[in-house]
Amino acid sequence: MSVMNFVVSNLIRVLFLAATIYYATVDYKTIQGFLSSSSPAEEKNQLNETGMRPSSKPKFSGENYWMAEDQEMCDDPEKDRTWMKKNALCFLVNQTNVLSKVEVISWSPIILVYKEMFSGDQVANWIHVFNKQQLEPQETVNSDGNIEQSKFRVADGVMTAEEDFPEARSLAETAAKHLPYLNFGNSEPIVGVSYQPGGHYSRHYDFFDLDDGIEFESMEKGNRMTTVIMVFQKAEVGGGTMFPLLKTTVRAEPGDAIVWFNMRKNGEMEPLVEHAGCPVRSGRKIIATVWLRSKEQPILKEGDNNPNSFDATDLLQ
Repeated sequence: MSVMNFVVSNLIRVLFLAATIYYATVDYKTIQGFLSSSSPAEEKNQLNETGMRPSSKPKFSGENYWMAEDQEMCDDPEKDRTWMKKNALCFLVNQTNVLSKVEVISWSPIILVYKEMFSGDQVANWIHVFNKQQLEPQETVNSDGNIEQSKFRVADGVMTAEEDFPEARSLAETAAKHLPYLNFGNSEPIVGVSYQPGGHYSRHYDFFDLDDGIEFESMEKGNRMTTVIMVFQKAEVGGGTMFPLLKTTVRAEPGDAIVWFNMRKNGEMEPLVEHAGCPVRSGRKIIATVWLRSKEQPILKEGDNNPNSFDATDLLQ
């Protein structure tokens, strides 16, 4: 091989090697960029339930009462890791010859979902009655103890008292059978609530705060010890019940009941059950709420100074 051919041959090899190194580097950077960006599957997972990214969520009246992280907890099921806890359970419990399907959201403080507590007929019958009523905008109690309408809560509702509606009485009787340790004889009337798109109820407590010396009507029955939410129609998108301090959102189905305690064993407020009704993004959400008052409740021992939260075993023993 001549000197010239040798030089040319090696020059070609050097150029080829240099080109290979260059393109390998480019490919590596391209791969790095690809890996650091979202794949189509990941991008899909980043969308919220409405099919839109957070920046394109529809606006709603009263949105200023919602923190961004609360909306994310409402809209993105992946934010909720409650089901990964070791004590997260679903099981059957037989009390007073009534079989209950119970999902434990939180053992202490108590947050339970009673799956299919109400039959399909009970759900349909109550909705039929509810839809025939004249609904009114729901109100809230402000810091002065006065009742007012506010964008803090956007919903319409009506009272469906047991003495007026057999359908409501059927619900209360069924709930009492599944929750035998609670006295439904000392409760507020069942209130039905409808949330249309944009409807919501931002962070709040059901417990009446009396520290300001404010007196509320009907306090002779005691404070709101327990909340029972009965689910009749689920929104197409949104509308869950979010507990921000526990980092969980309950997305119950029609016929389910969500139960939690607003009070600790010593009668003081349970601070961990601050909750919110998530914004309805589409569809309509229909629920009913009954609040059990603390007087004449066997589960609440008079003179008990125990500052601890109630535990789910107090209801499921």
